[in-house]
Amino acid sequence: MRIWFKSGADFLINRDTWSKLRKKISDTYKQLKNYGQTLYIKYKKTIIVVKPKIIAKCSNITSKIYAKIIAAGKFLWESWPQKPSYKKLISVGILAAFCYGSMFAYNKAEAYKIANTPIAAVEVLFKGKSVGIVASEEPLQQALEDMERQIEDYYKMDAVSVEDVVFLPTAAKPDLIEDNDAVLNVIKDGMHFKVKATALFVNGQQIAVVKDESEAQSVLDRIKQPYIDKAKDNPNIKEVRIADDVQLVEKLVEYSDIEDADDVYKRIKDGDEGKKVYEIKDGDTIWAIAKRYKLSLDDIQKANPNMTSLDDLQIGDKINLTVPKEIINVETVERIEYTETIPHETVYKEDSKLYKNQSKVLTEGSDGQREIVADVIKINGVEQKRTIISNNVIKDKRDQVIAKGTKPLPSIIGTGSIGLPARGRITSRFGYRGREFHTGVDIAAPYGSPIYAADNGKVIFAGWDGNYGKLVKVDHGNGMVTYYAHTSRIAVKIGQAVAKGQLIAYVGTTGRSTGPHVHFEVRKNGKPINPMR
Repeated sequence: MRIWFKSGADFLINRDTWSKLRKKISDTYKQLKNYGQTLYIKYKKTIIVVKPKIIAKCSNITSKIYAKIIAAGKFLWESWPQKPSYKKLISVGILAAFCYGSMFAYNKAEAYKIANTPIAAVEVLFKGKSVGIVASEEPLQQALEDMERQIEDYYKMDAVSVEDVVFLPTAAKPDLIEDNDAVLNVIKDGMHFKVKATALFVNGQQIAVVKDESEAQSVLDRIKQPYIDKAKDNPNIKEVRIADDVQLVEKLVEYSDIEDADDVYKRIKDGDEGKKVYEIKDGDTIWAIAKRYKLSLDDIQKANPNMTSLDDLQIGDKINLTVPKEIINVETVERIEYTETIPHETVYKEDSKLYKNQSKVLTEGSDGQREIVADVIKINGVEQKRTIISNNVIKDKRDQVIAKGTKPLPSIIGTGSIGLPARGRITSRFGYRGREFHTGVDIAAPYGSPIYAADNGKVIFAGWDGNYGKLVKVDHGNGMVTYYAHTSRIAVKIGQAVAKGQLIAYVGTTGRSTGPHVHFEVRKNGKPINPMR
């Protein structure tokens, strides 16, 4: 047992002496079991400082030990009265030396025992490795929490340490217990923090990381805002929503990975990098642009949903040649009402008075009408789907009845005199239109108007042919072939002989066409010639 005097001197006493002293301070003895506490106790006008475990300070214990030695010497002195006094003195000296030597050896042994007896401690593990042993984990825990708060105050965000600090209860010799600051400095040097942010996932793929959920939501709201503004002007738009599967996920990230919300919005708004834009130049027509880039008018219209007309383009205007692939798509649902035509059918009846290649209308057909209520679903302003809500017929259709001749056909060799195939206004003549060469003439006529063979001949093609739409080709012999394009319905078959003026098709707007008309083309040995010659 080691005892320190308040003045700084110290001495070792045995456990019996300590037990007696402990009884004197029994009221406070229980507190000695609380490891790490220091108690200040008054004992016989002396302030006792009780350190952890069995360590104490005292100022009057040494005198007691010396008193025992003096008492032992006095006993020897009185036990040998017949002996000369010098012998007594020698005996007392030997006894005193023996007692002092025994006491010194005992003290040394007790001190060694204390220094090598393990006491309760805490081993600190950082990144899976031991970085030191401390007396208690509380000061380190508090220091780490303070450090985390400093990081959060700096970034104005919640911060979390990536590495764990583990405290393991252990026992260690007193000289192996390290200072808290030394261990804390080792942890500080290797500590790494991440911040809590919000990741924006679109269809399972992360596209951005912003500061928090409110910033992510503000980006989504800004993407929808143009369509919300349109809905304010159009009460038929019932809903505006994000079409994609968007998830906002909290995650730990490096602070440098966080993007500004404005930058994220701009990147999403600009769409993919594969977008092609064309600037209108002098002499350009929408037809020429479509042909040059192998596009249909529908393709160009879908790529430019906000353009009301593609026919009024000005030099310097820019149009998209590809439908943009947005990172985040906006879906709108619009309730519309419109009237739709119900096309009539054509019924044929045989007539032996007519040639096989002739026909005659017995009953004029008429289209019906129906009122439609539908929900139109658009993605980024382009219609994707139309769901019919109601379908009310307001006018029944009347089928057209045509007499079809059964009389043997006349010669398939043409007369050489080519006439116009339909009645109407010529809207585009043969030759150059700007930079584009027009290979025939366009005759505008009401939708469904009859188209007649320009001369006797044989049908060599009847079907769909790219930009021509529904097309009929008639071979008149001698290398002469006529084309009848954009028809709505074909009335002849391949191999069929036709007479000049015989019905072969009906005016339509199939293929690359902006309105109902027939594109009439005459080719001599495969080369287009002017039909008006």
